[in-house]
Amino acid sequence: MPTGRDRGERGVALLIVLVVLFIVSVLMIDITLTATTARRSADNASADFLMEAAIEARFQVALAQLRYDLGANKTDSPDDRWAREEYTTFENRQTEEERRAAAEREEETGARVLGDSDSVSVTMSIEDEERKFNLNLLKHPDPKKADEARKRLAVLLDRFREDTPLDLSRTRAEEIVDLVVKYMERAQSGQNDSGRVPLPKSKPWLLLTPDELRLIPGIRDESHGLGPEGILLDARDPEAVRAYMEDPEGQEPPEEYPGLLRFVTLWSGSAWLGQATPEAAEAWKRINVNTAEKPVLETLFHANPADMVFAERIVEYRGTQKEGGPSEGEVPDVDEPLAEHQYFEKLADMEKVDGLTKEILDAHRMAEFARFDSEVFSIKIVAKHEGATKQIRYVVRRHADGFQTLLREERADPSFEEEEPEEDEE
Repeated sequence: MPTGRDRGERGVALLIVLVVLFIVSVLMIDITLTATTARRSADNASADFLMEAAIEARFQVALAQLRYDLGANKTDSPDDRWAREEYTTFENRQTEEERRAAAEREEETGARVLGDSDSVSVTMSIEDEERKFNLNLLKHPDPKKADEARKRLAVLLDRFREDTPLDLSRTRAEEIVDLVVKYMERAQSGQNDSGRVPLPKSKPWLLLTPDELRLIPGIRDESHGLGPEGILLDARDPEAVRAYMEDPEGQEPPEEYPGLLRFVTLWSGSAWLGQATPEAAEAWKRINVNTAEKPVLETLFHANPADMVFAERIVEYRGTQKEGGPSEGEVPDVDEPLAEHQYFEKLADMEKVDGLTKEILDAHRMAEFARFDSEVFSIKIVAKHEGATKQIRYVVRRHADGFQTLLREERADPSFEEEEPEEDEE
């Protein structure tokens, strides 16, 4: 029979075994968690790599489209391939069965196939920056032209949501212009700071991107309950949203109205190249009348509000199909021409717009303000892969010798967000 000493030794051995098992269990859990974390990190890195590669590929496609367009067209217009949605979207071509089969293979082999572009959906849009109002004009070296630019921006703020529930009053528009000018005239970092290490100054570029407008104190629309984002970004009427949320049954979602960032830029006229000299600043004010939207075109006629009607007539004229042009409605093959509308190749062509005479064009100094081709473009690309999203915006300057990249930034832009349709439950 075991003695008490034997029983004590067995108890100690059992305790040691239990402690060892506990330590082994903790180590196994730690190893499992580490492996899971490493696997997730690898998956995230893989997804980021795939999206980055897909974005870079689409960026090169965008440059190729812009390069081809430079030699193919005298003007830049919404008819060009770079401006057409059907040529700028790449959707995930994998079917549900293919995705399921790939997941099963990965489960069985533990290996992921890299470089498969079909696993990434990419949406790209190319936007003409020459069709917008350049905010740098507010600090034009010539005080008279700077004052004129402020009046034009006030017109834009007053008109960009005209005939919508979110329309700004002219008084509020002028107040916002004053706030923007005050912000651009602020003291720079390190300026007038005695006893401190001087910091780099950003003059003459007092705004780095148009998005910086949201940082300006006081930019809001109290009459409609909108803050800076509600003015700068696309927005809905808060009252209509509240009514819809209370009883959405049988109602359409409230309409979305354009934000100011659609109509302003910092890059047109190669504004980031060289210094803010009067000669260089003259290029900032030119606007491509083939691509500019109505509120921007209206700023060109600000000296006589009665002539703003020509902005709408220009838009209508551009929507008229050119005689003998290819038919609309179908996506042509690569070598086939696109649908053609009426556009302007020179200043005299603008006289084809109903009532827009040479005298009116001269009165508004249209020879100084109008252009018919574009040099600077922004390229917005969003890639999606297995629930992850990556968004990049490039700004490029196109010239005869190639391209110059002015900006590359990663963004989380609400304008990229798309509402995913809900899947029906089985």
